[in-house]
Amino acid sequence: MKGQVKPEPILASAKSAITESVATVAKAAQDPVLCLVSDCCARGMRLRTFRKGNDDEVKEAIAPALGSGVPIFGFYAWGELGRIQGEYQGMKHQYQQHTFVSALVGLKN
Repeated sequence: MKGQVKPEPILASAKSAITESVATVAKAAQDPVLCLVSDCCARGMRLRTFRKGNDDEVKEAIAPALGSGVPIFGFYAWGELGRIQGEYQGMKHQYQQHTFVSALVGLKN
């Protein structure tokens, strides 16, 4: 997102993360029952800057990707510890900023 001056990539990344999690839960023959979210406050600040105060990543990206009836709990943080693809310096998780980290809890259907 470096240098981005539009809100769409921010919203698209949140939607993509949730869509991927929903697919993973479905592949395990589970139904999503709870979504936990840690969103970097810098993302929120960027959205508010781009959109004149309209900062609704949950309404526009997360909830539609989850579908109805799944409770969402979360908070804004100043950076998140999240999983990365591959390894970096021997780790599969890393401290990051401008990120969106989510965990979807599923139960066997």
